Amino acid sequence: MSPITAIIVVYSIAFLCDATEFEASGTLATTGIDVSLTIDDIAQTVEITMTGLSNNWFGVGFGGSAMNNRYAIIASGTNTVSDHLLKKSDNCQCNSGVTGSQLTIISDSISGQDRTVTVTRPITDTSSGYNFPTSAGSLSVISAQGSGSSISYHGSNKSPDTLTLSEVVVGPTMCCTNVAHQNKW
Repeated sequence: MSPITAIIVVYSIAFLCDATEFEASGTLATTGIDVSLTIDDIAQTVEITMTGLSNNWFGVGFGGSAMNNRYAIIASGTNTVSDHLLKKSDNCQCNSGVTGSQLTIISDSISGQDRTVTVTRPITDTSSGYNFPTSAGSLSVISAQGSGSSISYHGSNKSPDTLTLSEVVVGPTMCCTNVAHQNKW
């Protein structure tokens, strides 16, 4: 009997393809918070930028028009940015932080009276349970802003709103596919 030798060849095929992103931005009613987001379906990430008053906490919740159990990103203190599953009964949101958060802070800066924070996170996030949409259309959001830097009851300084996600084709970009072939001799 002769021995059988197997050779496995793995190589990458590179080609150009169009990448799709979904973008939305706007100034939210009542609170005046500016928010923009870019959803990148190839990288599977969302980049969110929020600008509010530097001396007040502020936050934006995604995927609905009511506060309770809403996924939100809050900027508080002088350098704290965190994500939460909001609880209407918890004025300070002390017990609403996302366990195992996948939020990454890209920047947190103050210019004059404005504080701008930019964060990223995966589109699909098992730690928060909230998944951003990957199609064009309406995205319901809520926003709130407090009267100081520590999270506390916002009073009437809150607002439901809607952002419109638009499809943006960004490309071409390099896409790679790993292909394995097996040959037996």
